[in-house]
Amino acid sequence: MNELPVQYLRECFDYDPNTGQLMWRIRPEYHFKRTKSRSSVHLAANWNSRFAGRVASSPQRKGYLAVKITHLGICRTFLAHRVVYALHYGHWPDGVIDHKNGDKSDNRIENLRDASVQENNYNQGPRKDNSSGFVGVGFCNLTGKWTSRLKVNGKNHWLGRFDTSEQANLARLAEENRLGIYRHPLHKGRADAA
Repeated sequence: MNELPVQYLRECFDYDPNTGQLMWRIRPEYHFKRTKSRSSVHLAANWNSRFAGRVASSPQRKGYLAVKITHLGICRTFLAHRVVYALHYGHWPDGVIDHKNGDKSDNRIENLRDASVQENNYNQGPRKDNSSGFVGVGFCNLTGKWTSRLKVNGKNHWLGRFDTSEQANLARLAEENRLGIYRHPLHKGRADAA
């Protein structure tokens, strides 16, 4: 990915790890490209008087927070959780950022982890059309039983048929634990959250 230098991010933002909030810092004038009618000093002073000390991120369509950053005269949008990760660790994440508790706007560093797409997918709750309330558990009309399944590395694992959705869920959780698959306890579909 074509990411910004972390040092540049540190000149743009303050980050509060307790709230997960990104705040605009007073930015230096070299961040602003001079125009025919305005000097970079004037542009920096104007921008800083309007934005410095304010929340930098805004909600996006899918519930994530994003920030717009101008660098070398080009305005780009970045997901706030990726910026937070880069600020905290000093480098951009290798994979996608997983919000452990499922709250896409909770950018506290303790809630973020660098994950593969597959690891991130494991940490999702049930789909909206799920009738059992558990991830990977469905009802089979032909047998009148609850089924349990798990997909790992593109391969489907059939875990069997069960009399109750709870039993099917327990079978799935046991297989996840055996395979070392992480799923945050707050996600619906865990035995302790069900």
